[in-house]
Amino acid sequence: MLHPDVLFAKGPVRLTRTQIRVTDFFLANTEQALFMTAAQVGRELGVSDATVVRVAQALGFNGLTQLKDHLRKQLISRLDTVSRMEDTKGRIRSVKDILPAVMNSDLTNLEQTIKTTSLSAFEEVVNVLSRAESIHILGLRSAHSLAHFFYSALRNLGHRPTLMSPGIGYFWSDIKNLHSGSVLIAFSFPRYTKLTLEAVEEAKKTSVTVVSITDSAYSPLALLSDHVLPASFSMDSFMESFVAALSLLNALVTALAYMEGDESMRRLGNLEKMWRQKGVYFQDAESEKDRD
Repeated sequence: MLHPDVLFAKGPVRLTRTQIRVTDFFLANTEQALFMTAAQVGRELGVSDATVVRVAQALGFNGLTQLKDHLRKQLISRLDTVSRMEDTKGRIRSVKDILPAVMNSDLTNLEQTIKTTSLSAFEEVVNVLSRAESIHILGLRSAHSLAHFFYSALRNLGHRPTLMSPGIGYFWSDIKNLHSGSVLIAFSFPRYTKLTLEAVEEAKKTSVTVVSITDSAYSPLALLSDHVLPASFSMDSFMESFVAALSLLNALVTALAYMEGDESMRRLGNLEKMWRQKGVYFQDAESEKDRD
């Protein structure tokens, strides 16, 4: 059964008892409801088809078709990669359809994340990170790309975060050594890596502050966290879409740099000087002359 949160993604709505019966039906019987007309749903519940359509509109959708498309995407995000690929192939007519479909899906994720992110919650996370005695970052499987990106960005700002990774012998020891002055940033998206949830659950015993970047305020990871920044995760591909999550991380890093002011500029300036001296980045002859 899908969580009620997926139906109220566009904001809270006051519904009548009859309308709540309709939403409960869609949540409990999502796969079946996707193939039913408004009249069929109405007959199942003993209400008119107009009532079913009005429920979809009350939830912020244009009609039943748009509501069912939204629910279909929510289901897909919880399916395995093979099932997601089969769904994609069933809706794509040619290779030319793929690029706009995937990019439009990413744009929707960005727009949805902007609409639903609490600015006060975002500011509080920035404050938590700036006050932290130590920052530890955890993201496994595909979410490790997000963890590594954030780790690298914080390093560039002069922070000394720890990128936590199982398989090197000290993972659980590092979890147990967290303390009340530590902040653990955890990443997990559907289908939620079990080890990430187990690690966060164990970390909570140490009084560490947990900040999660996940798809919903009601995800398994969010329910274990002190602070949650949801990033929309709907996809039109068999691969996870982390576009919104990456944008959220960019905003966090920028906000931290802004708060640290001149100190951040000094650290970045020192890094740039060292990178030039060590030839870290490609420079053609003309660029070198211009710099001289």
